[in-house]
This record gives sequence, C-alpha cells and structure tokens, in this order.
Amino acid sequence: MRQVTILFSLIKIFLDEIKYFFFKLLVKNINEANHHENIIRFYVVSTDPSTEKYYLYYLVLQLHFAN
Repeated sequence: MRQVTILFSLIKIFLDEIKYFFFKLLVKNINEANHHENIIRFYVVSTDPSTEKYYLYYLVLQLHFAN
C-alpha cells in the first residue's frame, strides 16, 4: 500500500526586512520552479495599505510516496 504525505508551506516575506536583491532572486527562483510538477503555479505580491509593507505569498506542494 502506498502512503502519500502532503506538505503545504505558505511563505510570507516582509520586504522591509530583506534587501531588494534577495527579493528579486527569490521571485526569479520561484518563476524558474514554477513549471515543476510539485510547485503550485501561483504567487502574488501584495501591499498592506495600513503599514505600507509588501508581502510575497506562494504555496509549495510536496508529495512523498512510500511503499
């Protein structure tokens, strides 16, 4: 019997706390991995009007199969 383990990960990054270079690198890496079968193809950059902070959200789905 196969056992399936599903791991969901939601990452929230405060751009105020990291350098712009690392943000661009992260978006580039997400975009490159966007076509991988274990990556859900959605991410969004949004702002919070009350704090004027930027957020990057993306969802990672990993499937592990065991016999």
